[in-house]
Amino acid sequence: MITRRREDDLADLDLQILRSLSEGRRSETVASDLGISVRTVERRISAIRAQLGAASTIAAVVVAVRRGLI
Repeated sequence: MITRRREDDLADLDLQILRSLSEGRRSETVASDLGISVRTVERRISAIRAQLGAASTIAAVVVAVRRGLI
């Protein structure tokens, strides 16, 4: 059985990335802080944007804040 994820059901890693971005950190710093590659951060940001329906990374952070996700 396939269960659908709600758009607000972001993975813990996604929430950590969003929090870091909301604090003004760059992808390179986020990657280093989390022990993952910059490419992984960039891929996760793309997935987050799609899941939240955000046109940009900044918009994704704003949406996450407004919804109380971060």
